[in-house]
Amino acid sequence: DYISRGHLRTKFIKPVYVNEAITAKARVVNANENPDGTKSYELEVWAEDDDGVKRTVGEFKVAVGS
Repeated sequence: DYISRGHLRTKFIKPVYVNEAITAKARVVNANENPDGTKSYELEVWAEDDDGVKRTVGEFKVAVGS
């Protein structure tokens, strides 16, 4: 569903260096059921380093289902 009905937008807010570990995270901020039977989700997405400092931020939207 991501490839055919998803949209990801991100922005680097701090540099990410070679061999530095970062962790991708997400939080659902909205979920709706559509008239066609699919469900739409909006997520806040980000990546952070081992100290919890955000390096990227963004949003992800997708419709899933039939």
